[in-house]
Amino acid sequence: MATKTKAQYITQIQQLLRDGAEIITTPNYTEIIERALEVYSRKRPREIALDLPGDGTGKFPISDLTGYHEEFSGDPEIEFPISDDGEENIIDRRYWKFKRTPSGLEIRLLENKPSASEEVRFTFKTLHTIGDASSTVLATDFHAFCKLAAAEAFDDMSAHFKQTAERGFMQADVAGYQSKDDKYAQAAIKMRKLANEHFGISKESEVQAASVTKNWDTKNSAGGDRLTHPRRTR
Repeated sequence: MATKTKAQYITQIQQLLRDGAEIITTPNYTEIIERALEVYSRKRPREIALDLPGDGTGKFPISDLTGYHEEFSGDPEIEFPISDDGEENIIDRRYWKFKRTPSGLEIRLLENKPSASEEVRFTFKTLHTIGDASSTVLATDFHAFCKLAAAEAFDDMSAHFKQTAERGFMQADVAGYQSKDDKYAQAAIKMRKLANEHFGISKESEVQAASVTKNWDTKNSAGGDRLTHPRRTR
């Protein structure tokens, strides 16, 4: 089954939003999809492997691990020497460490350092992607992913009407905006529930979503820092 394009995702998300889609402008969809990709990647981890040559020092800059996200990927699995016979030579976590340097984060092997003629295999989790021509989201998860994205959009719409009500309009207007605030907040809850049912996640095991807020100075809906709007850059 062929993967979907970004345009196809946006079309499906718009259908889920229905009457609220007009207040979500085109540029917002990229942000909404990025946030949903972070949540989806935690539910359906994407694992990749990279082979990097040594240089005798045992040092490997994280920047060389294409697709590695410090706040998401966690500890990589490191194999050296790389085995071809099915018996993996995974390096025990005690024999390598992360080291922060002026040029960035790096991994240092503490023993058995590979030469320039030898390679080390790094296996780690990374984020899924959705591009103009293809995506890494499983084709069977297309509709569930769009529900996750719609939930993010409904959160934005709820926040929009909540902020409008708090600006002090006439009481009748405030009541109307509060009603829409609640309407879209409930729609977000419903969309996440439907998506989680697809992923086989029960209400008891579901990570509590972040509250609707006025800005991005909060954790994301999965409970961690936002990858696209991390707190350290705000």
